[in-house]
Amino acid sequence: MTTPRPHPLAQRLAAALDGQRLQADQPTGAPLMCMPEMEEQTEHYLSIEHGDSADRGMLTGALGGMGGHSAALLHSCFFLKGDLKMPC
Repeated sequence: MTTPRPHPLAQRLAAALDGQRLQADQPTGAPLMCMPEMEEQTEHYLSIEHGDSADRGMLTGALGGMGGHSAALLHSCFFLKGDLKMPC
C-alpha cells in the first residue's frame, strides 16, 4: 500500500509571507495596488472600471456626431437649393 506524499512546494507555499486563506465575509487587510475607478456602487453591487471600459463607445459617439453634422449640412444644401424631396 502506498502512502500519500505531500506536494514538494506545500511547505514553501505555507510559509509564504502573504499566503492566507481568504474568507468572503472578512477583509484581507492588504492595501490596494492602485485606486480603481468605480462605475457604479449600490448596497449589494460594486462595478469597477477596467482599462478599456473608460473609452468604450467613444468611437461610436464620434462617428455618430460626424455623421449627424454631415447629414445636417447636406440637408441644408438641399433646402437652400429649394429641393425639399429626399434624394433617395
